[in-house]
Amino acid sequence: MMLTACGGGGGDTSPSASMAGASTLLAGTEVGAASGFSATLGSAPADGSYVCSTATLEVRGSGIRNVELLPSGSYTPIYSSFTVSADGTTARTQFDPKNFPNGELQVRISAFNAAAGQPAEEIVVMPARTWKIANNTWPCASPGSSGGGTQFTASLISAPATNTYVCHMQTLEIRGTRLANVELLPSNSYTPILGKFTVSDDGKIARLQFDPRKFPNGDLKVRISAFDAPAGQPANEIIVMPERTWRIANDTWPCLSPGGNQPPGPFSAQLTSAPGNGSYVCSMVTLEVMGARIKNVELLPPAGYTPIYGSFTVSDDGRVARLQFDPRKFPNGDLKVRISVFDAPAGQPANEIIVMPERTWRIANDIWPCLSPGSTTAGNPGT
Repeated sequence: MMLTACGGGGGDTSPSASMAGASTLLAGTEVGAASGFSATLGSAPADGSYVCSTATLEVRGSGIRNVELLPSGSYTPIYSSFTVSADGTTARTQFDPKNFPNGELQVRISAFNAAAGQPAEEIVVMPARTWKIANNTWPCASPGSSGGGTQFTASLISAPATNTYVCHMQTLEIRGTRLANVELLPSNSYTPILGKFTVSDDGKIARLQFDPRKFPNGDLKVRISAFDAPAGQPANEIIVMPERTWRIANDTWPCLSPGGNQPPGPFSAQLTSAPGNGSYVCSMVTLEVMGARIKNVELLPPAGYTPIYGSFTVSDDGRVARLQFDPRKFPNGDLKVRISVFDAPAGQPANEIIVMPERTWRIANDIWPCLSPGSTTAGNPGT
């Protein structure tokens, strides 16, 4: 639902006053090109979930300036204010159930295109849901337990990136604690179940062999959800992989070359040369990656795709990629970087392998320890 309101509930905060004369849209509907304001829910506990531990709430869109977790039918109290990215495309907050008494909590999430207290358009990205707060009680704590026990956690280890062409069997892997059920599901529902993971006895690892041959060619929109109770029982849910689109391409291009009868070999990459984490970088360094089906390799910030610090030169057979890293192009101080490898040229949908997760390089042009006191010649960089 969309209406004209004061972000953060300034002035008369009653729902009837805020909604008077307002226009209405379905939740997540784009307002239009002129406004450029849109918002959709990325992650939140499902309606009826038991909430036992801190959960990440996420909203994505454009033109977002304020996002609030609110009661289902009013603008006060504000249960949580989201942190909004500078470009207005993402907003996140950590919901801690320990801040609320046990029992049912009815909430909604609203996004606004103006700061709190200013007149704004509103998109209700999450209509009313009921969360069952259960601090240190069943099912968050075992009967007779005096504490919450091990926290329920889950994170994605391995799955094809969004917009990837999926041609071969893929291992999907989740790791965490108290995993009881993990499912591959449609992006916005619980049926049909597209795949059930095998969970280890200690509830720490879940894996699924995803076979694209079980699905028709074309776009498949999926998510992965982890639960802390067996299927069919009340459970907390962690959406470990929000919506991704996989492009199923069984026995067709680009998984099968035109006129060919064998799919290409698997995409692989590994780092063979780069300064270690925490290294002082004083002079030109060769960065090298080796693998198969490499099309593009980039030196990037640890958590984004821009700016590109360096593009590697890739061999014609896609097996070797090198970059001469020149520290003189960067100011002295800590530089946080990663190296990502892609199986398609820059600008095209591709699989990504992060061959070098975040490292910190200490740029030290013409200063100690790269240059000895009183010396005019840089010493051995030691990288």
